[in-house]
Amino acid sequence: MFSKIERVQTSTHIVNQILASISNGQLQPGSLLPSERDMAKMFNVSRVVVREAIAALSLLGVIQKKWGKGNYISDNINLSLIRNSVRHLIIVREQEVIDVIEARMAVECELAALAAMRRTSADLNRLRKTLDSYLKSSRESARRVELDLAFHMTIAEIARSKILEGLQKVLSEKYFSIMQVGTRLDDAMKSAEEEHLQIYEAIRDSDEARAREVMRVHLTKLARRIVSRLKVISGEKPNFGTDTERIGI
Repeated sequence: MFSKIERVQTSTHIVNQILASISNGQLQPGSLLPSERDMAKMFNVSRVVVREAIAALSLLGVIQKKWGKGNYISDNINLSLIRNSVRHLIIVREQEVIDVIEARMAVECELAALAAMRRTSADLNRLRKTLDSYLKSSRESARRVELDLAFHMTIAEIARSKILEGLQKVLSEKYFSIMQVGTRLDDAMKSAEEEHLQIYEAIRDSDEARAREVMRVHLTKLARRIVSRLKVISGEKPNFGTDTERIGI
């Protein structure tokens, strides 16, 4: 499965060989890796080097460490890679905020269309309950944004597209705090409520094009509110002609 490498080479080569073995099917998701001692012999390196490679793969989400049992290839490698890659994104500048919103739009508009196409009656009932919880919550409630995200995550699950759903989940960790910036004003909340209802109705009617469009409109308005609010906080004057033209505003 593995080939020996020279002592002068680093743990990066071990990482690459393990990834190659996964890609060609020699290592399967959920399979147990050899012990660190055995791998050190296979690669002709010290256990310290093997341990460094395992740590790097664990950070990426490729390997799951089960204490007392050993190191396993992650059951869902693609989602693990996506989750861990996006988790380490650093959002510190306004443009990076816009980048996250732009990514969210690309993912969620398609998820809404897929949900409209694939939803079942049971899915629709679940989505309606999630929507009702959001609509009935107090606009002053600290859980308001959580309920908002729960509605969007339910759409992602209904869409039955695992990679897009995974992207949606990890992006939610990044835009959770971003959403709080632009959604606290009463007029913004009222508008968002109407937009959520329109999204639900499009999915209910199995109208893919309308679901995609109303989601795009909703997220575009959210982006405008967030960017405007960030400008106010920083003391700058919003300039939608340049700041948000990339996301259709």
